[in-house]
Amino acid sequence: MSCRGLLRLAILLATILASVTVVLATDKEAATRIVDSKCLDYVNMVSTPHDIITLDLDSPVRQSYTLQCPLQNPYVVGGKAVQKDEFPHMVALGYVAPAFQRNNWKFQCGGTLISELFVLTAAHCINRDLRIARLGVVDVDDPDAQDFRIEKEIIHEEYSPATKYNDLALLRLDRNVSITLHLRPACLATDRAERNRRATVTGWGKTGRVSELSNVLNKVSLDVPEDRRACARMYSGPGKAKLVDSQICAGSLAGEQDACQGDSGGPLQVFDEDKCRYHLLGVVSYGKICGSAEYGVYTRVSRYLEWIVARVWPAEWARKEEWDY
Repeated sequence: MSCRGLLRLAILLATILASVTVVLATDKEAATRIVDSKCLDYVNMVSTPHDIITLDLDSPVRQSYTLQCPLQNPYVVGGKAVQKDEFPHMVALGYVAPAFQRNNWKFQCGGTLISELFVLTAAHCINRDLRIARLGVVDVDDPDAQDFRIEKEIIHEEYSPATKYNDLALLRLDRNVSITLHLRPACLATDRAERNRRATVTGWGKTGRVSELSNVLNKVSLDVPEDRRACARMYSGPGKAKLVDSQICAGSLAGEQDACQGDSGGPLQVFDEDKCRYHLLGVVSYGKICGSAEYGVYTRVSRYLEWIVARVWPAEWARKEEWDY
C-alpha cells in the first residue's frame, strides 16, 4: 500500500475511533444535562419570575427567578423529627396491612419524588403488597396526606438480591403530582454533588435497635467518607459482596447515627442552600447493626443517570443527540 493509502486508512481509523469515543461519552453527558435542566425547571416552577431589562435596546428581556425558601439546612437512629415542608420530596411507601391491624397500610420503606410522575426507591422494597405512595406528610397518619396508587414498578434489570448490587427501582404513579413549594421533586445528584462530605438521611424507620417503626419522619446527618477503603474493609471477607463503584457509604463512626429498618429506599441527600433544593446522592440499601460505629451502604445515584433519565424522561432521552454538548 502506498504512503497516500496508509495516510487515508489512518485518517479513517482515527475518525471511527473518535466517533465511538463521542458515543460513549455523550450518553452520560446527555443524562447529566437533562437532569440539570429538570432540576432547574422544578425550582423555577415554584419561584417568582422577574424580567431583567438591560440598557442595550437590542437585548431581549430575560427572566430571573427568586424563591422564598421554607427549608432548613439539615446539618434514623440518633435522629430528630423534621419540620413540615423540610423535605418536600419525601415519600412513604404503603403496603397492604395484615387484617388484624387497625390501619389499612403499613409503611415499611421510603422513596424520593424525582418528577411529577416517578418515585425512586430501592429494588429490595418491591413486593406484591406494595400499593401506594404517600406524599406531603411528616406524620404518616396525617389526614391531609396525598395518596397515589403505584401504577408500575420498574426494578433495575441487573439487581441482585444476594449482593444488593443495582438496588434501585422506579415507581410510576397513577397521576401527576401537582408541584408546589411544599411538594416538589428532589434533584438527582451528578458527580459535582458528591464533593459534599456530609449528607442527611430521612425516613420513618426504627429510631432504635429494638424500637418500632416511627410514624414521624426523622433525619440524621452522616459523614460521607472521601476514602472508601475503610468502608470497603467493613464489607469484605468470605461470603460478603465487595463494595463496588455504584455504591456509596455514609455513617457515623461514633455510632448512634444511622439509617435503620424501615428507612430502606429513602434518600441520602445534600442541601443546596443557595438554590433551596436537595440533591439525591444515594438510596438506602443495607447496613449492619443499626446505630453501630460502621458505615451503611447506599445505591449511588450518579452512576444510574442514564438508566433513570431514559425511563423518567423518555422524550428528552430520545432527543439526546440534539442537546448542545
